[in-house]
Amino acid sequence: MDNIESIVVRHDEKIKVHDEKLNSHENQINDLKSVTSVIYELSANMNNLIEQMKEMKKDISEIKFEPLNEQKATKRKVIDTIITTLVGALVGGAIALVVMYIKMS
Repeated sequence: MDNIESIVVRHDEKIKVHDEKLNSHENQINDLKSVTSVIYELSANMNNLIEQMKEMKKDISEIKFEPLNEQKATKRKVIDTIITTLVGALVGGAIALVVMYIKMS
């Protein structure tokens, strides 16, 4: 009988040890779940930041090229003005020559 009681006592002790280990593992699993949740949240935030950075990069590119576009437009206006002035002078000169030719005839 002592032998059976001894076996039962050792068995109960082993059960207690295993219960403690299970409780410890359960706590570790819960900790891992929490960490996993935080990692998913961080991943989502990183994706949002990446999208925002892409938009900012696009905006910066537009802002960077805006002065260049304005410069091109101004240059085009100057060229148009010069061409218009030259054409106007040539037409005015041609008209003046025609008028002189008519007066001389």
